[in-house]
Amino acid sequence: MKNKYLYLGVIALLAVFGLSIYAFGYSGPAPKVVVEGDYMEAPDANLGVAAGPDVYFETFFYEGLYDGGGILSATTTPLANDTLTAKEVCENNVIVYGLGNSTLTTKTAAINVTLPATSTLFQFCLNEDGMHNKFLFINDNAAAASSTTIVAGAGTDLLEPTGGDVVIGGGSAAVIDMWRCDSCRGGGVDDLPVMILVDEIQVAD
Repeated sequence: MKNKYLYLGVIALLAVFGLSIYAFGYSGPAPKVVVEGDYMEAPDANLGVAAGPDVYFETFFYEGLYDGGGILSATTTPLANDTLTAKEVCENNVIVYGLGNSTLTTKTAAINVTLPATSTLFQFCLNEDGMHNKFLFINDNAAAASSTTIVAGAGTDLLEPTGGDVVIGGGSAAVIDMWRCDSCRGGGVDDLPVMILVDEIQVAD
C-alpha cells in the first residue's frame, strides 16, 4: 500500500513540474534573438520561421538589409549573337561581357544579347504576378564598335528612359529591371506579361 501511495505521489510531482515549465514558457522572460554571439531583447517580438525559400508574410528590417548574388562572366567565345538564360539573370546580380581591365574572365562584347523568354523566367524568379528582378549588365569592352544591343525575349517588352536606348556602349553598363505584371496589361508599356527597363549608365566625370 505504501508503494502505491509513493507511486501516486511521484506522478503528482511530475505533473506539477510539467505544468510549471509550460506556464514559464508563456510568462517567462522576454525572448532573445541571438546574432553572432550578441542578442537583443524582444518583449513583444513576433518571431517566425520559413520552411523554405518562399516567405508569405510581411517582413520589416529596421537595421538595414544587404542582399547578395553571383557575378557572371558570360561565355568565353566571342559571338555576334548571344542569349542569356533565365537561370543566369535570376541568380546573378552582375553580368559582365567584354575584355576590359576586369579581373574576371570575360568575353568580347556580343553585338546582340537576347534576354530570356517568359516561359523560362516564370520558372525561376518571376513565378508570381507582381514579382521583380534586377541585375547590372556591364559591357566591359571599351574597344571601338563594341556596343551591345539588348534584345527582348519572347513575351517581354523592353522599356528605355526618355531619350535613351537599349544599346550599351563599350565601357558602359546598364541597370536592367524586370517586372511581371499579368494583371495590369494594357495597350501601352504593359501590353506583354513582363516589362524590362534598360537604363544605361556610365562613369561620372
